[in-house]
Amino acid sequence: MRLSAGQAIDMIVSSGGIAVLAHPSRFRIEGRYYDLLEKLVSLGLGGIEAFYPTHSKAEVAEYVADAEKYGLIVTGGSDYH
Repeated sequence: MRLSAGQAIDMIVSSGGIAVLAHPSRFRIEGRYYDLLEKLVSLGLGGIEAFYPTHSKAEVAEYVADAEKYGLIVTGGSDYH
């Protein structure tokens, strides 16, 4: 079963979690990032993964600024499971 973004965010939030957009750089194609971010925020997104090994300093600064703009928490990841 595939969940919509809204369904996934609802499940995370209703379970006491914070939904976070991981790997935001993957959504930069053709300017889709800001459209997606605004849509996810309207659905209850609570955070953005700003710190990631492949993010440039400029990307980190942009994602941190976006977190401030939209009231999101800032997270980091490594993908080393």
